[in-house]
Amino acid sequence: MVDYNKLLNELATREGEIVEWKENVADERKLIETIVAFTNDFLNLGGGYIVCGAKEFTDVNGFKSVEYVGLTAANLEKLKKYISNTCYNSTKVTPLIIPKLDEIRIQSDETKRVLLITVDATSNAHSYKADNDIKHRYFVRTESNTRAATNGLERELLRRKGRYLQLSGNGIIL
Repeated sequence: MVDYNKLLNELATREGEIVEWKENVADERKLIETIVAFTNDFLNLGGGYIVCGAKEFTDVNGFKSVEYVGLTAANLEKLKKYISNTCYNSTKVTPLIIPKLDEIRIQSDETKRVLLITVDATSNAHSYKADNDIKHRYFVRTESNTRAATNGLERELLRRKGRYLQLSGNGIIL
């Protein structure tokens, strides 16, 4: 059985390549982009964790730190439904992604929960198309940032996932 309090303490050490902190998840699109980026696992780190209900601040020494402020029951359910409906929808995310969603009680406030999203890396290159996008886009994680994989990053992602061949200087996507 997973000791979620111990895991949260480990994830609180720093935001970075495999950990993303989100306080209230106002921008759900960015959340899905980060899920896709962790699944694509550009840096070969094994996926990542997104902790929703985690407020980032700078400590007295100038380092990033986190406080678990949690989400209300209504916000938690809305967020879980959005993640499921988007990640399991092949017109939005392809191939489909099934992240693990865990609600964790926080000791400071029994009326709220933290949502821990565990995203495993896969051997596929995953893409996401938001409602206002023209086409699907690939995303990768570099340092503590999620970014669109454009030009060389997209080619390298597809190459690493076995979806891009180099023939006489011309790229051919399989």
